[in-house]
Amino acid sequence: MTRAELIIQIEAALKAARDRVGPHDWNDKTWHDRRRTEGQALVERLRTEFGANVREDWNGARLSLAGISSSSTSGVEGAVGNWIAAACRKEGQA
Repeated sequence: MTRAELIIQIEAALKAARDRVGPHDWNDKTWHDRRRTEGQALVERLRTEFGANVREDWNGARLSLAGISSSSTSGVEGAVGNWIAAACRKEGQA
């Protein structure tokens, strides 16, 4: 798989996870649970389907895949978004 194809697949996986979580609503008590569940599912998919190295701790998340590393203090979703941006820069798409 080329890096460009990988970017497309990772973007789609992130969008699908975000769509399942939905917009943040302070009155929706299940939003944080959905975000955590989708984040865990996204990590599992990144590891199993794409061979990503993902580390999460109290300080956020770090993702390494296809020679590109990214991190975010906001968690997996942020690290994946940052990975996409870095991968696009490498591809000359940004």
